[in-house]
Amino acid sequence: MARSLERAVFGIALLLALAANGQEVDGQGQVDAAAAVGEAAQASGEPLTIKLRPGSTRKKAEVKALAERLRQLPSLQGCAITAVSRDILVVSPTARHSTEQLKRELLLQPDVYEVEVGEMTHRREGDKPYDQVKRELLEKAVNGSQVRIRDRIRNKINQLIGRRSKDAAVDEAGDAFVAEAGAKAAKRAAKRAKRARRAKRRKEKREAAKGDSKEEVEL
Repeated sequence: MARSLERAVFGIALLLALAANGQEVDGQGQVDAAAAVGEAAQASGEPLTIKLRPGSTRKKAEVKALAERLRQLPSLQGCAITAVSRDILVVSPTARHSTEQLKRELLLQPDVYEVEVGEMTHRREGDKPYDQVKRELLEKAVNGSQVRIRDRIRNKINQLIGRRSKDAAVDEAGDAFVAEAGAKAAKRAAKRAKRARRAKRRKEKREAAKGDSKEEVEL
């Protein structure tokens, strides 16, 4: 019974590794054992995490197309590339790939902002850290929202009173209302950003767990 359980666990781990590498499994869940072991044994290089240039809204199809373009680069041929989110890709090289060469090639691509290898983060000289740029973009968006809300409320007040009043009392009331509305909008934006960061960390942890399962199969 122990041997059967061991074979079952190995089979599940092997299928997970194959799925991570994009290998097809037939309708009955059967694979060529020799080919599967060879495929898993090859993918033993250190993974690289790619953070795409912030500030762009990418569709799922665009991220897939980008991953395919990167896979066609000379130094990345044979690597598995997985989209963790619409901003992050993970490259799983084989043992024959040079991590240094992969890093240099990736940083030449305009859509790639940062490359993480282990505990090291690499970016172009002079570029700000990825997380700092994301924070600045969020703050800019929140400030822009506050300005737009203030303008809309002021215009609404002017429409309601039938004239573009320059009365100080009206302006003070409008500014107070605008300030309160802007604060609420900023709070909602901060909560959305916090949820997005938590979701990203969960996805990265799941990707790391898949990588650990893959390494166990190789052993």
